Amino acid sequence: MDQTRKHQVSLRGASVKEITRDALLEKVSQERELRNYARRATAAALFIQRVWRRYKVTKAVALQLQEEWESLLNRNAGVMTGTWISNAVLRPFLFFTACLSVQRQKIQVRDINCMQKCFRILLESLNSTDIKENFCSLATSTLEERRVWAFQTRKLISLCLFILSEFNKSHTGCQDIIVLTSLAMRLVVFLTDLKRWKSITADNRQDADIAVKDLICFMGSSKSDTDGRVMLDVHNAAEQYCVFLVTIPWLVQRLPSVLVPALKHKSILSPCFQTILALADLERENFN
Repeated sequence: MDQTRKHQVSLRGASVKEITRDALLEKVSQERELRNYARRATAAALFIQRVWRRYKVTKAVALQLQEEWESLLNRNAGVMTGTWISNAVLRPFLFFTACLSVQRQKIQVRDINCMQKCFRILLESLNSTDIKENFCSLATSTLEERRVWAFQTRKLISLCLFILSEFNKSHTGCQDIIVLTSLAMRLVVFLTDLKRWKSITADNRQDADIAVKDLICFMGSSKSDTDGRVMLDVHNAAEQYCVFLVTIPWLVQRLPSVLVPALKHKSILSPCFQTILALADLERENFN
């Protein structure tokens, strides 16, 4: 045995170099970061699991509702009242279309068939002169029915706008898509044109007019379309129209001759001039 090693004594770690304060702090900091990372990773995994479970359950419920909805419409051959359409047709329809089509930004063939059925039912109801059968009669009914009608029609407007923006000219070759876009356009026109409502009386005309104006304002707001592809600027729309109309260079020369007498009528020019004068006064007041 070597003479030097013979006299060595084990100090049980005492001979290990002592860690410095900075190194100890760095080590503690690294361990803390590792624990925080592990905690965040666990929380993220749990969150992803919850979202995925919710998605699967919601999709399963939506598919079940869609199947029951199709079965209900296939069995039903009687008269559909406006209340029945609101409760039995639109409530499940708006739910499963939102889950299966709108949120996924993709419309399947089965969804197209369901949308066509629903839109045809609504258009048939809107063409009915019977107040009980007309869906728009709910817009002038009780307060609760008005709220439900406003909510459902807004969802319908959003769905129709989504359909019209989703199916552009590249999809014109499919007959089902052409029919669906046509039905969606007709439905939007029916809901937002008071003259087409056949359930209006002298007593409820004002309420119906308010409901239609609310729908039109909703169409122009950001709430109707989250991605903004069909968003409209309706702020001071009438004033902007008047200003743009009378400030077109050589307007009379650019119009067909048959429209010139109508344009010169006082019912057209007078509101335009009044609007421009009012805007000029307003700008002058703001400037002063």
